[in-house]
Amino acid sequence: MTLQNVWFGSFDVGNSKNLTLLIDTGSSDVIVSPGLYKGGPHSVDTSSTFANTYGTTESTLYNDTVKFGFVTAYQTIGSVQPDANVEALIPADGIVGFAGLEVSSFHGAPPFFHSLCEQGEMSPCRFSITLGNTEKGTLLLGALDQALFMGDLSTTSIIQEWALYADIALNGKISRRMR
Repeated sequence: MTLQNVWFGSFDVGNSKNLTLLIDTGSSDVIVSPGLYKGGPHSVDTSSTFANTYGTTESTLYNDTVKFGFVTAYQTIGSVQPDANVEALIPADGIVGFAGLEVSSFHGAPPFFHSLCEQGEMSPCRFSITLGNTEKGTLLLGALDQALFMGDLSTTSIIQEWALYADIALNGKISRRMR
């Protein structure tokens, strides 16, 4: 599998240390590849399973700690059942979704980023991903680095997950309002 334009980070999930997880803004779940999840001292087997929304994996659900850098959340995670076809689909050691709750396969459990915010691990509650012109980028949690953009930063309220009001402007003239 050739991977381009993807982000990876080093995460601790339960007692599994330094897992390389794909950071995905289009999914919501923390899924660990077969055989890699080792429960930590706070691990709870939820006695639930899930089949993800795109139908490629089945998994046992656990609640456990997920640590990324200096932040830790108590989180629902999926430990994928061993299957050669699934292993080929999940890059690296698994995936951590940064999308909203509505695309979660975990029966209403909050996504990792939401858990960080709800559990007071970051304030303000925001993240950003930037791409560089090399193979490196930046993921910021709860912070703003003004060196990464030019001009003023505009913010807007979120109507619902992944929906917001916006204007389309060309050469400084608003050509369309989306309200």
